[in-house]
Amino acid sequence: MQPLSALKKLAIGALSAGTTIMIAACYGPNLQRTIPISSRVVDPTGAGIRNLKVCFSAETLEECQPSRYGGNINIPRGTGNPLWEKAKEVGLTVCATDIDGADNGIFLKTCRFFGPKHLPRQITLRMDKPR
Repeated sequence: MQPLSALKKLAIGALSAGTTIMIAACYGPNLQRTIPISSRVVDPTGAGIRNLKVCFSAETLEECQPSRYGGNINIPRGTGNPLWEKAKEVGLTVCATDIDGADNGIFLKTCRFFGPKHLPRQITLRMDKPR
């Protein structure tokens, strides 16, 4: 084999390996599906509602927390979380209940179900006012 040809093949191999490592470092490994990263509870106009009790449940497992400023919610997610593991099997129900009375407006309890094959990355739960 010619020394120049071997040097070219070595350079091509090094560039290919370097590119592969760079892509893996930038984009990371493929992640498993997770429960939504960000979620909001909004009124009919799309404005976020704070101080609502938001519960995530999968059969008998349930985690609840209050909505924060802008209607944002921290969501339990990832493998190893019992709620998430159960949601992958049976689906996930998200319910929001008004717990502060008239302080931020009065809203009707709202629930949505997401099947195990349709767990979204983001949930926007729209709350309606009583008539």
